[in-house]
Amino acid sequence: MSDKAFNTQLWLVCQIIMLTFCVPQLFAQDSSEPAGPQCAVLELFIRNDCADCPEVQQRLEAYAKKRGRISLHVHNLDEPGKHVDRYQQILKYFQLQDAELPVAYGCNSLLRKLKPDTSTDERIDKLLTVDIYVRSGCSRCAAAKVFLKGLKQRYPVFEYTLHDVVSDSAAGTRVHELADRYGKQAVSVPVFHFCNQLVVGWISDQYTGSKIEEVLKFWTTTCPKPEKSDNKQSILQQPDHSQLQFVSFQSEPDLDSPIPKTNDDPVPLSPVPKNNSSLGPPPVGDNDSLPPIPGGDASLPPPPGDVPPPLEGEPLAPVPSQAMDTIEVPFLGELSKSRLGMPAFTFLIGLVDGFNPCAMWVLLFLLSLLVNLKNRAKVLAVAGTFVLISGMAYYAFMAAWLNVFKLIGYLPMVQFLLGLFAVLIGLIHIKDFFAFKKGISLSIPDWAKPGLYARARKIVNAENLAGAILGASILAVLVNFIELLCTAGLPALYTEVLTMQNYPDWKTYAYLGLYILAYMLDDSIMVTIVVITMGRHKLQENQGRWLKLFSGVVILLLGLVLIFKPSLLH
Repeated sequence: MSDKAFNTQLWLVCQIIMLTFCVPQLFAQDSSEPAGPQCAVLELFIRNDCADCPEVQQRLEAYAKKRGRISLHVHNLDEPGKHVDRYQQILKYFQLQDAELPVAYGCNSLLRKLKPDTSTDERIDKLLTVDIYVRSGCSRCAAAKVFLKGLKQRYPVFEYTLHDVVSDSAAGTRVHELADRYGKQAVSVPVFHFCNQLVVGWISDQYTGSKIEEVLKFWTTTCPKPEKSDNKQSILQQPDHSQLQFVSFQSEPDLDSPIPKTNDDPVPLSPVPKNNSSLGPPPVGDNDSLPPIPGGDASLPPPPGDVPPPLEGEPLAPVPSQAMDTIEVPFLGELSKSRLGMPAFTFLIGLVDGFNPCAMWVLLFLLSLLVNLKNRAKVLAVAGTFVLISGMAYYAFMAAWLNVFKLIGYLPMVQFLLGLFAVLIGLIHIKDFFAFKKGISLSIPDWAKPGLYARARKIVNAENLAGAILGASILAVLVNFIELLCTAGLPALYTEVLTMQNYPDWKTYAYLGLYILAYMLDDSIMVTIVVITMGRHKLQENQGRWLKLFSGVVILLLGLVLIFKPSLLH
C-alpha cells in the first residue's frame, strides 16, 4: 500500500471518529438546562362543600391566564383519585392534620385558606418572586446579575426583584431577618430568596448559578403548547410578550444602575422546611411515587419527604445548621464563608494602630519611672493596668464609631467624606516625618504634657499599690481622650469597613475585640520587656517620626481605596 493511500485511509478513520463523538454532542440537549421556557406548576385543592373554592378557582384561572406561563392543576378532594393521597403526603410534610380549603401548593410553599380577593393574587405573586439582595460596587453581585439575565429568559414566569441593602435600609433589615429565619449564621451579598429557600453568596455561574437553576427547574415544567383544558387540568399560557417585571434589567445595559426602594411586603412568608435542602422537598421513593394526575401531566413535582417545616404564623423550631458560618465551594466542599481576609486585616490594622507615638510615648515614660521602684510585681501591676484600661477605653471609642456608622447608614457620600478625612490625616502624619510639629500636627499637644508627667509621677510615688493602680487607670483614660485626633483615622476607617460587611452584632463586636487585642500587643510586649530586663527607655523624636510615617502611609492608602475602589474593602 502506498503512503498516499495509507494517509488517505488514516484521514478517513480520524474523520469517522470525530463524527462519532462530536456530532451527538452538537445535537444533544444539555440536561442541566430546560428544553424551553419553563412554566410554574401550581396545584389547587378544593372540595364541593367549600364556600370559597369555586370563586378562588375562577380567580386563580384568571390570574394564570393573565400572568401566563402557569401550569394550574385543580384537584377536587371529593372525587376519588391518587391526588387524595398526594394531598395527605403534602399535609404530612407541613405537619398538618388538615388545612382549611382552598389550598394551593407550589414552589416549595403551601398557601392555606385562600380568599376570593386580591390577597390571593398577592400571595401567588410572592410565591413567584425571586428576591435578590445586592449592593453597589459588589463584583459578585455584578456577576450574578449577568447570570440572571439568562435565567429570566429560561424562567420568565418568575419576577426577579433587586433590593440594594445600602440605599434601602429596609432591605438590609430584611436580609438579616431572612438569615435568622433560615438559620444562616452570617450573610454576604448577593443573597437570593426564592422557592422558600435562601441562597447566600456567589461563586460562579457553574456553581451557584447551577444551584439556583436546579431549584427553579425542580419546581417548574416545560411549557406545553396551548391546548384546551378539561375538568381536571388547565394549562394556561400566554405568548412570550406577556408582561413580566424585572427590576433594573428592563433596558439598562448598566447592571449597577440605582435600584428603587421597596416597602416591606405585607404578605407573610411560607413555612420553612427544616431540612433546608438545596432542592426543596425531596422526591418520594419509587415505591411511594404517585402516578400522573388524571388527565395528563406526569411532570408535576412530587410531594415532599417526611421532614416537616414549622407551621405558618407559629414560632420557628431550631434549624440544625450544617456548620457555623459556612459555604459550599466546588471541589473543596464546605468552607468557612467568613471573609478569610477579614481576621488578618483586622489584626494587621489593629497592630498598625497600636504603633502610634501618642500612647506609646506615655507608656514608655511611665515605665521609665516605674523601673526606679526595682519591683517587678508593681511594675507589672501598674503598667499592665495602664495597657488594659487603655484597651477597654479604646474599645468603647471604636464601638461609638461603629454605632455612628450604623445610625447614619453606609452611604456613598459618607464613604467619600471619610476617605477624604483619612487622606487628610495620613498626609498630616507623613508631613510630621519631614517637618515634626511644624504647622498642623496630630500629636499630644505640649500644653497637655506637664499634666501627664505630673500624674505619672504621682502613680510612682503612691503609698500603696491600690492607689498606683487607680492612678494608672485614670491616666489611661485621660491619654485616650487626649490622643483621639492622633488615632481617629484608623479606627474610623476600620469601623466603616466592618460596617460594610453586614455581620451580625455578635460577630461585629468580636472583630472589635480582635482589633483591640492587636492594638494592645505592642504595648504588652514593651511591658514584658521592661519587667524582664528592668531597663528604661523613652521614645525618641526620631522613632516617633518613623511611627508617624508608617501609620500615615497606611491611613493614606486606606483613604484612597475608600474613595476610588471601595469594593476592595468588602
